Amino acid sequence: MTGLVARHVERPPMEIDRDVPLSEYGLDSVYVLALCADIEDHWGVSVEPTLMWDYPTIAGFGNALLELINESRPVS
Repeated sequence: MTGLVARHVERPPMEIDRDVPLSEYGLDSVYVLALCADIEDHWGVSVEPTLMWDYPTIAGFGNALLELINESRPVS
């Protein structure tokens, strides 16, 4: 996630703070839709764009995303 945000805002990943709201980096709703589509393609889970508004930091969104991924995996 940090790398995706860093690429979008054209900054080194080490300059991206996981606890800063993504809106402070200038990320808008168009970016959120594109990021959700990339996540869906990569991890095969459905991600509602509102999830990023509910969890506005990389840390919060990442934790919520991990829960979605874990819920989507079949139980062995």
